[in-house]
Amino acid sequence: MAETHGNRDNRLEKIHARAVKRMDMVWVVQKDERRECLDDRRFCAIRGAQWSDEWSTQFENAPKLEIDKTKKELERLYSDYRNNRINVDFRPDDDDGDDQTAEALDGLYRADFEDCGQEALDNAYDEGTAGGIGAWRLRPDYEDESDPDNDYQRIYFEPITDADQRVYFDPESKRQDKADAKWCIVLTPVSKEAYEEEYEGKAISSFGDWPVYTGDCFVWRNEDTVYIGEYYEVDLTKAQKFTLSHPVIQDEKTLIDPDDELLKQLKAEGWTVERERTIKKPKVTKYTLTGKEVIAEEPIPGPNIPIIIYIAKRQVVQNIERCSGYVRKAKDPQRQYNALVSQLAEISASSPVERPIFDPEQIDGNIAQRWAEANVKRHPYALAKALRNPDGTIAHLGPIGSVTAPQVPQATAALIQIAGSDILDLTGSSEQPNEVPANTSAEAIELVNTRVDDRTFIYLDSFAKAVRRCGVVWKGMAGALYVEEGRKMQAIDTQGGRDYITIGQPAIHDDKSYGVQNLFDGPYRCVVDVGPSSQTRRDATVRSMLGIAEIAAKAGDAQLSQGAILSAVSEMDGEGIDDFKKWIRMRAIQMGVVQPTDEEKQEMAQQLQAAQQQPSPEEQLAAAKAQDLMASVDQRKADTVLKVAQAHAVGGPDAVPDTPTGLTHVKTIADIGKTAAETENLRQQTALEPTKLQIEAVNAHTNRLKAAQHPLGKSAG
Repeated sequence: MAETHGNRDNRLEKIHARAVKRMDMVWVVQKDERRECLDDRRFCAIRGAQWSDEWSTQFENAPKLEIDKTKKELERLYSDYRNNRINVDFRPDDDDGDDQTAEALDGLYRADFEDCGQEALDNAYDEGTAGGIGAWRLRPDYEDESDPDNDYQRIYFEPITDADQRVYFDPESKRQDKADAKWCIVLTPVSKEAYEEEYEGKAISSFGDWPVYTGDCFVWRNEDTVYIGEYYEVDLTKAQKFTLSHPVIQDEKTLIDPDDELLKQLKAEGWTVERERTIKKPKVTKYTLTGKEVIAEEPIPGPNIPIIIYIAKRQVVQNIERCSGYVRKAKDPQRQYNALVSQLAEISASSPVERPIFDPEQIDGNIAQRWAEANVKRHPYALAKALRNPDGTIAHLGPIGSVTAPQVPQATAALIQIAGSDILDLTGSSEQPNEVPANTSAEAIELVNTRVDDRTFIYLDSFAKAVRRCGVVWKGMAGALYVEEGRKMQAIDTQGGRDYITIGQPAIHDDKSYGVQNLFDGPYRCVVDVGPSSQTRRDATVRSMLGIAEIAAKAGDAQLSQGAILSAVSEMDGEGIDDFKKWIRMRAIQMGVVQPTDEEKQEMAQQLQAAQQQPSPEEQLAAAKAQDLMASVDQRKADTVLKVAQAHAVGGPDAVPDTPTGLTHVKTIADIGKTAAETENLRQQTALEPTKLQIEAVNAHTNRLKAAQHPLGKSAG
């Protein structure tokens, strides 16, 4: 039954009231935490933010220097992530999935991710690592908006800036990646001019027609800014799940809410309903709203909220989610360090050198000029008049006093050292490992780097949870959007190469049965891989393999030594060694050190087939001999025909034998008979010779196949 206009308005009013109430509830609980996250990001990004709030009032008339010791380590965390990207990998979850479709999902994900995905994830990691919270969204949109005939859609990645002020999830969700959240709100501040231009005709109320906010609640509008909210709500609807089987083809399939016609067709084809039960199917709807009304609504493909949140460090204390990043614990020692350095600068600037104090009578014009120029012209001596008694006797020589150079308080010097040490201890700075003493072993350096990685690994691990959640959400959207059988879509392989895959492509399974692949609503799980961020892991592997090779060589095990060397070389990095590493990999495959991929297996099979089809040198020699014999037969036949023609030309059929002409004719006939006999004998030999040669060739080919013990054959060595 179609929804009437009045019913729709009532439904949207209830949804709006529910969204505003939820926004007020989560904002009141989390506003202090979110303010801390914003202050943390400002602390390391904005000049002067390290002296903000009540801290600056104590130093109102003093120098305020910023010697940022947190920025360097924060940038190292950014670099570690960019040098160790976290990738998504889809794998079949049960027998209903296949490896080819999983690889197709990987390629499509990389293709969708290529446009703006890296920018979205980098922004989220930077904001979350510094302040505690980062986020990005997945959005379906038309593949080519300029083509009116192209209705295909693809999934786009978009960054969400200032996520700690804009993204709010259901506070009842228990998981860090918010996979169990029932709702989410994403706020976007819009100026008055942009609001009137964008939503004119869509929103019922004007910019000024807003309620008066009272109490502790979220303010949706101020004098010149409006917040537009994206309210995502998950509705669990009931659905019927059918499990069908086919006794002939021994196959099973699952359908959710199929129509009656489809069930009838399947039953007519021999399918039998084995199980039927009621399940809860999540349905996500996005509502665009303001503090006054709902502007628009649209369904979201897939069963998940398309907002991905990254929380660097998370704790739930007193039922409130606490989020923090790298900067939080470094703020106090950094502020103390800035204050102490500023104090030293003020002391040094106020009285940099010791200065004498004279009575005005001791310094006249010329003497005063010499003292003023003393540091510039470097006079060898200075002049000053003596103070005299009333009777003219000298009462005092030299200055009457001096302004001494300032002394740095011992407490200040000690506090500077303590503050610097506190920053290193609290933030896990890597400055100390960068200063390696001479003659330090590689194992010791590796141990130090591992400890540094362990202190910062929490950020990569938390981000890996967010990236995995992104893969799950993308998979759900792809299963709902990429359903047009026969549609060709661009994909990207692991090496960056581009290819096209076809949705619903017919395929032959491993058991030789026919089926369909590249149907993305099947059971595929998403996994990610992340390890210690230092490059020393690969270097450690190379050193370990070379050590094993040396030990094996001393023990006389040449095969183990060679295998360890091949493994070490395969882990090395360098410019211009790609071809060499491919050659090393082929040798490692031949030795059984590594297992070949499906593509390499196919290539080896093609090489073996080509080697089997190519004739050996013995076969080529036999074929050449047979060809020469056949050419000799053809030549003798041609000679016979020529002699017959010559005989007829000399005497003709009526020539007399006892005449010169007749004798010549008889001799010619005799030569013809001899030539014919020789030709027939040669023909018989030629007929037998290929058979002998073929037998020799077959024997040679059989021996060559027996000698090929490896799939690549001895010729590959």
